[in-house]
Amino acid sequence: MVDDKLSFSDEEIKKLKEENETLSNQVKRLIKTEYILYNTQIHLDEQIELYKSLYAIGKKFSNTLDIKPLFHEMGDFILEHLNYGAFIIMQKQNGYYSIFHKKGDFDIKPEEFKLKFEIELIQQLFQDLTFNDEHVAFSNPKCVNCHKRLGLKDFVLYILDTKNINLPEYFVIVGNPEYNEFFSQIDINDTMIIGLSNLVSFVINSINNIYHYQELMKERQYLEEKVDERTKDLNVAMEELRRLNSKLHFISVKDELTGLYNRRGFISIGNEYFSIAQKNKSSLLIVYCDLDGLKKINDTYGHQEGDFAINQTGVLLTKIFRKTDIISRFGGDEYVVLLDNGSDKYIDEIKKRLKYLFMEYNANSCKEYELSISIGCVFFDFKKSNVSNFEELIAMADEILYQEKHKKKKQTDN
Repeated sequence: MVDDKLSFSDEEIKKLKEENETLSNQVKRLIKTEYILYNTQIHLDEQIELYKSLYAIGKKFSNTLDIKPLFHEMGDFILEHLNYGAFIIMQKQNGYYSIFHKKGDFDIKPEEFKLKFEIELIQQLFQDLTFNDEHVAFSNPKCVNCHKRLGLKDFVLYILDTKNINLPEYFVIVGNPEYNEFFSQIDINDTMIIGLSNLVSFVINSINNIYHYQELMKERQYLEEKVDERTKDLNVAMEELRRLNSKLHFISVKDELTGLYNRRGFISIGNEYFSIAQKNKSSLLIVYCDLDGLKKINDTYGHQEGDFAINQTGVLLTKIFRKTDIISRFGGDEYVVLLDNGSDKYIDEIKKRLKYLFMEYNANSCKEYELSISIGCVFFDFKKSNVSNFEELIAMADEILYQEKHKKKKQTDN
């Protein structure tokens, strides 16, 4: 027995079939939409990853200061992130083309892969390809021979246009071998081509940055060399200045003929000794000497012999006194010696030694005249008395010398 509830009319069955077909179509559309959305999501994820990689390589390029590592990084990015089969980076300088860097899967190993790229191939390549506003040339059926010689089935060529006439021209060819189902397509609308265009822009900016950096480094090196040169010149000039100042100082305080202190040098040092002795309540001894008969030597034997007598007297004085004593040619035929922390007991000893030394010299000299000196000594102890300045001590010694010369003249006259 058949249940009446399960029986459908033909019209009802037809309607159910239509509804089923409608639902089936809706499910198909939903599945298709989901598939499209899924693929879109994957595409967007790939784009996001690509632009992350582009951002990272852009930052890396900004710190690259040499062309060679820049192009190596560019090539690796083309193969690893953009997933193209191969690339060739060329350079044109002074009319000559050369391969700068190449890597990847080629159909053949073209003979052109050597230091110099055949000019005919490059000329044909640039004649047969058309450039758009982005300086990109895409494969052209008329360039079949170029494809074969490059070892690539299809390719795209970019001119790295830096707009700098001082730089070489650079070109990059990116392409795939014949069996390229695993590589990104050479398609103007493909995401990877857009990424490649962005990469090229980064590289162009980096090339300009590298050029400006290198120019700045050259300028800096030039300036450093100039500074070093000027520094050397300055050091030479400073050394010469020190030498001249030393000579000037020597001339200002030393007697040119004898090498002893002159009047200025003696008084300058004497004032220092005087201040110290006055402060410490110590003593000073001044020996004032006069070369006897210099005028007669000059008149009789000439001024050259007179100069010799002056110089020889200075030599004899340096043999008697200590190295710490200040010996000077005070002027003309006068010599003044300063001894600090001396004693009045030294005076007689100094006179005796000077007399003996000059006698010994005259005995051994072959000169027709004898050297002799008159001596005036003054000892001053600041513990017992005081004077206002160093020149007073010199004047006191000069007065004693005058008396000594007067006494000697009297003895000579008698």
